[in-house]
Amino acid sequence: MVIFTYYTKDKVTRTDIEELVFEMFGDEYEILIADNLDEAFLGVIQRPNEMPHLAYDYWKVVDIIYKSLEGEHGEDVDFTDAIEYVEFNVVNNWQGPHTPAFIRR
Repeated sequence: MVIFTYYTKDKVTRTDIEELVFEMFGDEYEILIADNLDEAFLGVIQRPNEMPHLAYDYWKVVDIIYKSLEGEHGEDVDFTDAIEYVEFNVVNNWQGPHTPAFIRR
């Protein structure tokens, strides 16, 4: 069984995410919050016998990274570059059992 707590607020800030995590778990778990990806936040995933972790919208993450890379590198960046960056540096960046999940929807 998987429990997914979906966050419904339109504009999410890091503070909102921190407050939600604290409200749900207090200081019990060291849950990782992805830097600069607040707009892509979806909610919290809980599974039996596993630590809870946050969930982010994969395609929103790609869009955020695309805009960021585009700003840094100008016209040299395309959407494929953003996907490769996200896959290598975000999705596959294992930080332990609290590493966020990235959901393609």
